[in-house]
Amino acid sequence: MYTNFPNFSFVVAERFTAEYGCMRLSIGEALRMYIDRFPSSKLTELIESHLKSGQTVPDDLCLHALERALLDVQCTTRGYAMVIIIVFLALLC
Repeated sequence: MYTNFPNFSFVVAERFTAEYGCMRLSIGEALRMYIDRFPSSKLTELIESHLKSGQTVPDDLCLHALERALLDVQCTTRGYAMVIIIVFLALLC
């Protein structure tokens, strides 16, 4: 599906979470969650070094942060499989 609608993936994710009652989680939210919870970790230092230099965070670092975010209590009790679907849906749109 192709669309020029701004924030289309966000709108789809919001509707999906409302309908199925799961948690919406974007890569940006996963990165912020990781940085807030583990401020002195090596991964946080790597993420922040990319952000401070104005570069995008590499996929492997994003995926590590996403893995940790999916281990969060809210994700595991509300269905992390649904969260994964929403994240990938947002990336595809």
